[in-house]
Amino acid sequence: MRTRLSSAGILSAIALVLALALVACAPDLSEAEPSPTRTTTGAASATPRPTVTPTPTPTPAPAPAPSASAAVATDVVLRPTGFQVVGDSNAVLLEQPWTAGIELAVGALTGAFAGPPERISVDDRGPYGRGTLYRWAGFELWALDGRPPESAFRVEVSAPQVGPVAVRSVEGIAVGTSLTAAYQLGLLRTGDGLTATDPTDPATPDVSLYVGVAVDPSTETVVRLYSPHTYVGNL
Repeated sequence: MRTRLSSAGILSAIALVLALALVACAPDLSEAEPSPTRTTTGAASATPRPTVTPTPTPTPAPAPAPSASAAVATDVVLRPTGFQVVGDSNAVLLEQPWTAGIELAVGALTGAFAGPPERISVDDRGPYGRGTLYRWAGFELWALDGRPPESAFRVEVSAPQVGPVAVRSVEGIAVGTSLTAAYQLGLLRTGDGLTATDPTDPATPDVSLYVGVAVDPSTETVVRLYSPHTYVGNL
């Protein structure tokens, strides 16, 4: 017996089929792209402040080591027109003419002797007239007023050394040198006394400047050097 479907039943069946089709075609929400994360604009998301790096304090450069040129004086050598400051191996550290001025001479000797002199004003009754005496132990420098430049100074030495610094003539004659040794070193006897042999002729004719030498006859040893020693006339 043929079953006859009503129109209402047919419509219900079609609706069911369409519903199932719609369910099958619906997208899977579990595979959908995630929604973008919202960023809060509170204080935590503020632009970070730049990092300040402290400037390092520069390290001072170490003091340079003393150079070989800063040598220590070992000798002061008298010449007729000035003096030399000499170091190790007889190296000349400084050469100072008397005519360069008293300030330079005193400064050079102060450096050589590692100490300033005693300064004494001398009136007309002094042995060389008015002037100024600069005195170290065993070494005197006279600055004389009213003298020509080549004779405005006089040095007198009464000791073989000032502190550790030896004082001698350029020939090697010093206080304490025997008369015999002094002659071997070149000591001359002139009509004006004993002189070391390093003459320097200034502009004035027939005048020679020497380093003078005083000898104690009882001991026949040198007791004093003086410069410049002026000799007028021929030897």
